[in-house]
Amino acid sequence: MEKETQSVSSWVATANMVGDAWIRGAVPNKYAEQTLKKAQEELRKEKEKIDEIKLSKDVSEHDKSVLLTEVLQLANNTEEMSRAVAQKNHSVVRQKLGELAAEKRSLNKLRKVAGQTNE
Repeated sequence: MEKETQSVSSWVATANMVGDAWIRGAVPNKYAEQTLKKAQEELRKEKEKIDEIKLSKDVSEHDKSVLLTEVLQLANNTEEMSRAVAQKNHSVVRQKLGELAAEKRSLNKLRKVAGQTNE
């Protein structure tokens, strides 16, 4: 599960960087929208991979369930950011960036519980 959670963290970082750059006017709308859409798709793929993983003795069913919920929420927020970029809605993107940051902290806590390293 470590590989999948590292991938999730990477895609969240990508969404965060692109959203922040878009708000500052440093990247074009289309680039930001497409990159956020790709991040959302990849987060959903990682959720499916995590869902299929057999649990080890270090990870409880509850921890896995919480992780799946977090990853789904990250994917949903990234999708909402992509739509907000398409609508040129800076305030929604700012709000979603804040939510991504909070969810990333939760993800990192879950990684610690599972005995994985924190980025």
